[in-house]
Amino acid sequence: LGMLMLDIHFNAQPGEHKKRTGIAATATLFLVKNPVMIATVSGFAFCLAGLKIPGPVYICLDMLGATVAPCALVALGFLVSLQLKERGSFPEISSQIIINGLKFIIQPGLVWLLFQLLDTDPFWATLGVLLAATPSANLSYIVSEKYNVERINSSWAIISTVAASMFVLPFLKFVLS
Repeated sequence: LGMLMLDIHFNAQPGEHKKRTGIAATATLFLVKNPVMIATVSGFAFCLAGLKIPGPVYICLDMLGATVAPCALVALGFLVSLQLKERGSFPEISSQIIINGLKFIIQPGLVWLLFQLLDTDPFWATLGVLLAATPSANLSYIVSEKYNVERINSSWAIISTVAASMFVLPFLKFVLS
């Protein structure tokens, strides 16, 4: 929904004021055309109908599904590195320090504090903190490319958080154990 609101905001023509019905129609169309929503609804309908996927087809689809995420990450990583290589651009160091500080100190710290306030089981609290400290997602690059905002810093944020996470995540696991 956040992506939809960003899309509506940034793609609106200057001076254009959309009515609520226009936004509702845009939101509905966005959801109806979204491949993730189509797959979810189709799977749900398939399950409700009591249909079974034949064994060989299931195995093939399962293997194909297991390759999607790694292939997408490699493709995005390739695009990011190609973009940085072609442009020869370097990020603002101060921005990267802020991004990494927020990602590896503030965000996990807030999650830890929240879990302490909620008196959560230590296993789940540790898991939540470690998930909060995972590297920045490639979605930040996709959004920055789409809206042409902070593309270089976004690309470098992915690279720097992935590199830093190799040290930060084991350290956090050690501290939380």
